[in-house]
Amino acid sequence: MTEKAKSDLAELMSRLLATQLPFKNRLMDRIVRLASAFSEDYDGRQLSIRSVAGLIDFLEAAPRSDYPDLTLTPAGDCYAEWRGSEGRKVTIEFLDSGEARYLLFRPNPRHPRRIDRLTGTTTTDALVETMAPLGGLAA
Repeated sequence: MTEKAKSDLAELMSRLLATQLPFKNRLMDRIVRLASAFSEDYDGRQLSIRSVAGLIDFLEAAPRSDYPDLTLTPAGDCYAEWRGSEGRKVTIEFLDSGEARYLLFRPNPRHPRRIDRLTGTTTTDALVETMAPLGGLAA
């Protein structure tokens, strides 16, 4: 990682630690490990700081969300996944552009044995409001 990237990441991790998220230390450790591994695996490329910021913003705005399974895409963007009961699953890719792609699996309200699959793209600052009517885990 470049010194600038390390500095930017350290600033974001300080911001993360200042949140009220109950899993903030665990998440910080995961992000730091992912950033290091990504830089090694992709010849010095950096994870997207803007993507990490979008993830933190989302988690702060969605207080009912739990700790996500977190990976990085080959582009360096954060990819978070939450699993719930009854076949519920939410995945969100936080893009460097400030947008987020989401995929939501939920029980069909009229046919309980069926699972609906809903996808979309929105800005990270509108993600909670966009997903709430869809019955996302963070709603």
